[in-house]
Amino acid sequence: MFWLVNQPKPVSLSQLLDHFQLSSSAVLNAMQSLAKRSLIEKQEQDHQTLFSVAPGVKQYVETQQPPSEES
Repeated sequence: MFWLVNQPKPVSLSQLLDHFQLSSSAVLNAMQSLAKRSLIEKQEQDHQTLFSVAPGVKQYVETQQPPSEES
């Protein structure tokens, strides 16, 4: 969830598959489950489904996220 929160723009299914390296059915099931709970939003753009974290959820997760380890 932190990865998706940190994306500046909605991401495609192929981007999710590349990042999480899970089966397409596992990623689709997870995204459908999150969408049913209104934790993420789906939108259609250029014949492609894009996913993003719902704004209120994004704000909450950002406040709970541990600081990044930068040197």
